[in-house]
Amino acid sequence: MAKEMQEFNKYELLTLERNFISFYGLVKNNCPTLFKDGKYWYKKENKHIKKVAKRYGMTVRQYAEITARLSIRNNWLRNRLDAVRLSYNKILGRPIDAVKVCTTKVHKNIAYEYCDGIGTIQPNALKIHAFAKNLQLNKDYVTIDVWMKRAFTNCWDVDSFDMNAKQYEQLSNIIKKVAKQENLIPYQVQAIAWNGARNNIFNKDTIYIKGMYSEPKSKTRKPRELAKVQKNIFSVTS
Repeated sequence: MAKEMQEFNKYELLTLERNFISFYGLVKNNCPTLFKDGKYWYKKENKHIKKVAKRYGMTVRQYAEITARLSIRNNWLRNRLDAVRLSYNKILGRPIDAVKVCTTKVHKNIAYEYCDGIGTIQPNALKIHAFAKNLQLNKDYVTIDVWMKRAFTNCWDVDSFDMNAKQYEQLSNIIKKVAKQENLIPYQVQAIAWNGARNNIFNKDTIYIKGMYSEPKSKTRKPRELAKVQKNIFSVTS
C-alpha cells in the first residue's frame, strides 16, 4: 500500500468492511462446524501452548512467541509441529542447524533465541505480535494474515496488499465492530473467518461464483467507474 501513515479512504474502508461481513456471514450461516471450531480455536490452542510451555520449562509468553514467529507463511499444523520440534531440540542442546522448520532461517534463528528468553516480538511486527497475544487469549489484538486479507479483499492474490500500522488498525476495528454485534471476542470472529477461508470455502476458483463480493453503492459514480471497482480495487491486476 502507499505511505507509512496513510489510511484507507472512506470508500476503500467501506468496501473492505462489506467484503468481510459478507464472508463472515457465509461461514456463520452455511458452515456450522467451521463456525464452532473457529469460535473455540484460540481457547484450544492456548491449552496446548500452556501444556508444552510447562513441559519445556518456558513461560506461556515465550512459547506463544516461538509459535507466532514460526507462523510466517506456514501451514498451521506444520507451524504447531515446528514450534514443538524447535523447543525440544533446544532443550536437548542440539545445534540450530539440526532443526528444520517451514519458515525462513532468519525467523527460525530468532525463535531459537526466544527459547532462552532472549528478545521478544515487537509491536511493529503487526501480524505475529497480534498472533502471539491472541494465543495468550489477549482480547485487545486481532491477527490479520494472508487468509484474512483474502476475506477482506475478496481477492486470491494478496501479495501486494501490504498494510501499515494505521491500516492494520482500521481492519482490526472492523473485526472488533463485528465482534461487538455478535457478542463475541474479536479473536473469535477472526478465527471463525480464518477457519472458513483456509478450509476451501474461499479459493481462487470460486471466489466470484459464490457471490461473496459486496461493495457500497454510490449514486455519484458513473457505471464505467463502478465496473472498474467491481473487478476489485485491491487486486494486483487492477
